[in-house]
Amino acid sequence: ARIGNLITYPNPTTDLVTLEFDNNKNQFVKFDLIDNNGVRVEQFITTSNSLQIDLGKYPSGIYYISFDATDNAEGCLIQERQKRLSKIILNK
Repeated sequence: ARIGNLITYPNPTTDLVTLEFDNNKNQFVKFDLIDNNGVRVEQFITTSNSLQIDLGKYPSGIYYISFDATDNAEGCLIQERQKRLSKIILNK
C-alpha cells in the first residue's frame, strides 16, 4: 500500500489531530501511534483518506504517527511498499 504524502494538523495540538493521505483504492491503511519512548500506544485502521485521532487522553509530549507497509507483501509490488513517520507535538 502507498499513501503518498501524510499531512497532520493542527500540529502542535491540544487534543484532536487530523491525518490526511492518499488512499485512492480504499485499501486498509494502518497507523500506529507511538510515544516518545518508542512504545505503540494505539493502532488505527481505516479505508478512507483521512483519520481523526483524539490525543486528549494522553499526557503532553511528543508522539509519532507511523505508517509502515514494508512488511505487507500481500498484493503489493516491492516499489509500492512505503514507510512514513510523522512527529506530533501534544501540548495541553
